[in-house]
Amino acid sequence: MELFAYLEREKGICLNPQQQEAVLAPERNILLLAVPGSGKTTVLVARMAHLLLNRGADSRRMLTLTFSRETARDMGSRFATLFGELCPVLPRFSTIHSFCLSVLRFYAEALNRPMLQLVGKSQKTQILREIYRKQNEEFLNEDNLEILERLIGYVKNMMLTREQIGQENFEISGFAEIFTAYEEWKRAGRWMDYDDMLTLTLEIFRKCPGIRKAVQGRYDYIQVDEAQDTSLVQHCILRILAEKSRVFMVGDEDQSIYAFRGAYPQALLEFPEVYEQPRVIKMEQNYRSNRDIVSAANRFIQQNRNRYPKEMFCENEREGSIQVLPLQDFSGQYTQTLREILACPPDERIAVLYKNNESAVPMMDLLLRQSIPFYVKEHRLTYFSSSLIRDLTCYIRLAADLQDTEAFGQIYYKMGYSRFVNQVVQDQAGKYPDLFACIESLTSVPDFLRKRAAEYRGKLKRLLRLPPAEAIDVICHQLNYQKYIESRMSDGYTRISAYQKLNTAKILAAGLKDPLEFLRRMEELEQAIQERSGMDPSAQVTLSTLHSSKGMEFDRVILLDCLESVLPSSEAEKESLQGNTALMESEVRLFYVGVTRAKSRLVLFRSDRMNGAPAAASGFIRQLVQGSALPDGNLYGKRVRHSRFGIGRIQKQEGDLLTVYFGNYGVKQLAAELCFREKKLELLDPLEKEKENPHGRIKNR
Repeated sequence: MELFAYLEREKGICLNPQQQEAVLAPERNILLLAVPGSGKTTVLVARMAHLLLNRGADSRRMLTLTFSRETARDMGSRFATLFGELCPVLPRFSTIHSFCLSVLRFYAEALNRPMLQLVGKSQKTQILREIYRKQNEEFLNEDNLEILERLIGYVKNMMLTREQIGQENFEISGFAEIFTAYEEWKRAGRWMDYDDMLTLTLEIFRKCPGIRKAVQGRYDYIQVDEAQDTSLVQHCILRILAEKSRVFMVGDEDQSIYAFRGAYPQALLEFPEVYEQPRVIKMEQNYRSNRDIVSAANRFIQQNRNRYPKEMFCENEREGSIQVLPLQDFSGQYTQTLREILACPPDERIAVLYKNNESAVPMMDLLLRQSIPFYVKEHRLTYFSSSLIRDLTCYIRLAADLQDTEAFGQIYYKMGYSRFVNQVVQDQAGKYPDLFACIESLTSVPDFLRKRAAEYRGKLKRLLRLPPAEAIDVICHQLNYQKYIESRMSDGYTRISAYQKLNTAKILAAGLKDPLEFLRRMEELEQAIQERSGMDPSAQVTLSTLHSSKGMEFDRVILLDCLESVLPSSEAEKESLQGNTALMESEVRLFYVGVTRAKSRLVLFRSDRMNGAPAAASGFIRQLVQGSALPDGNLYGKRVRHSRFGIGRIQKQEGDLLTVYFGNYGVKQLAAELCFREKKLELLDPLEKEKENPHGRIKNR
């Protein structure tokens, strides 16, 4: 049948030439690169219909793999809406985890072996806490639990060997030992987790040729959605399936934002070399956003080096804009966002996007106070249960009641006291006017610790008379907590994460009269967020992390936390300055995803202050609005001056990566965009006489 005529006549859908090419492409294995808003889902299901209706394909021998169960349901619904009348037997839409689980069941039945049990989330949490406590002799807090679970998934999905795990510098102390103990526990109890579904399936395919051949024989056509989010182990499984099937892979390496989970966008770049009879097709027309947003986003993403060349364009003449609003202080981004929401017409959908979940809490606070309905996309409410917030709570509780042994037991070592002191306090506190009097009575304790007890008592008494934001500063700087935070930086308690939580607490404290009112508001807010979060997906306002926003679109997008060291991260900046651009490219992609969610209006904020302290607006803002900081033209052979290495000559330019010779400093690889933007590198006048480098003369090489 004439598929395109049917879609236009019956469904009002007119496919452009690039989309039609993707639907009809006859090659065995196809990679479709689809820019944001290019209609990839419509094309994917249209190609399936073409195969079924015009190529005689059997829907039972067709498999479509998606990134999530929600996407699988939506794509199945989309196919049924467009082609259900013509194709009454729907193809299979599945997550890759669900597909792998079916392979494991088939394996168990074929070999008459018992199926491994799937470990539940609470059970997994419990065993990880036990293993962590044995390894590090301390409690596993919520922050580090999330990091630990992510790292385990990353190791599995990237198929790291024990040797590679031992060489990695992970965020969790003793991670290699914890991972080994967790794997041994699963093996002893015949357990598996979700990541094991993938690794075990790959192992079965490699070791059991009969099972491999039987599974391969089930499918003639395999479609893969959001291929840029597929991990290395998943790509290995797909390559095996492709030996006997035709693969249609849809993705965009520019939108790969899950590297921390093991996403392997490099597989898309390797596609022409890995798959038989390959073809790469591009869909570059954006139907979502207006011209200003599309042009800026297209220009911004081109600074990345590891990508296919694409020129995103649109024919959308709809009015719209990118606005960068100045603020006296970054803490004002929430009240300004509220103004934007209140000024928005009721028929427009708004998204407030942020990198870290804690950034959403002050926004939720304002929306709840204004009785504005909102929807939270995949929010993990860990802010209130984080160890830092619990600690602040305990300091205030102790200030309110100097006999609160429970609060003291949570923070004694953060105040510089030993386990022995805590034990004595817990046993004898009732015999003294307050806990610090008990400490003062201990003759076995050094004099400076007894003296500190008197100082702490006085500071805690004064704490309750201070505005809450000032009280938080006293806790940090006068009650030893800052020192504790600094000591925990190497164990997942990163500087940026800690300070973000503290800044959020100060923002929530603004306008409250005292620490006790702050305590009550935190309790009320936690309960209110738990009751309201995720309740109404149709609400005008959506709050979402940048990662969770992918696949969504909104009339207006407000992007929070456009701060240096947050977006991009300080680690990405550090690595990039040393020539390692992988993290920076990942941050660029994340920002790009956020920008391209907007249809008509994008709002960003800039300031040079955060809660009164010096701060810097993200360089991404300038790159988005003004373009690259790089000098015009080819930089090969040009002379430059570096703030550290002195005068050098550029030997090679590959995308954003410069190779520069600096005399006695030798050859360095530098991230061009960041170095020029941060004034680390400047281009020298070619007519200027070459001067002696203090560490060696530049030679013509």
